[in-house]
Amino acid sequence: KKVAESVNIQMMLYNIPIFTGVNINSETVAKLSEIENIVAVKEEAELP
Repeated sequence: KKVAESVNIQMMLYNIPIFTGVNINSETVAKLSEIENIVAVKEEAELP
């Protein structure tokens, strides 16, 4: 949120938990999508 609010460019949320070890839950995505310059979400499937 702090990064998105401090820059004047479009941003995309990229949820890639297999590499980051962190999964962005749907509630967080919903809140962050309210920020004007967050314009897209990319969701990677987790491998079984």
